[in-house]
Amino acid sequence: MPNDIWSISCLLLLITSLFIKAGIPFIVFKKTSLPFFSGQIAIINIYNLNISSQIIILLLISYLSNKKITLLSINLYIILCFFGLHGFLNKNSFFSDPTLGYLFGYLPASQICNAIASQSPKKISNIVKSCVFGLLYVHLVGVFYLLQISSTWGEWLTLVIKYSLLIYLPRHVVLTIYAILGAYFLQNFFFLNKKIQYVIK
Repeated sequence: MPNDIWSISCLLLLITSLFIKAGIPFIVFKKTSLPFFSGQIAIINIYNLNISSQIIILLLISYLSNKKITLLSINLYIILCFFGLHGFLNKNSFFSDPTLGYLFGYLPASQICNAIASQSPKKISNIVKSCVFGLLYVHLVGVFYLLQISSTWGEWLTLVIKYSLLIYLPRHVVLTIYAILGAYFLQNFFFLNKKIQYVIK
């Protein structure tokens, strides 16, 4: 029962992350002329990466949850995407969508991430290794799927450059850094309750 609850919670997190755009915070200084202060003030702006935060949640739940929870929640998520959640409006061309392979890559990515996480959960080096390999598997499956839907090697190479090298990979690297920091913080500072750790692990 606790595993089922956590699986649904992870599924809801994945669905929610689909609608939350990720960004990079940066500080800008602007001049101000307030009554008691004149000079420059620091303002935090967000550079929009124009990509959802799914990878962050995928890596987090894969690292912090057990294999059963991860597998169930991601399978349910992919099924929901098949019925239109992910924005594949035309179901007749669902399997020809170039981004579908990256979605299928969530399954092996979550399993390798979870397997590495079980070795030394609280080591930062293990967190980095787990998340990096998870991201690598997402792109390996994505690139392989592009090969399946391409009619020529030239078309495949064009799609790989467009989707992996130009669109997804640079942004996914940033999201992976966020996931690493989040996993380290949650593992070492938040999940202090042994009962919670027992349920999700």
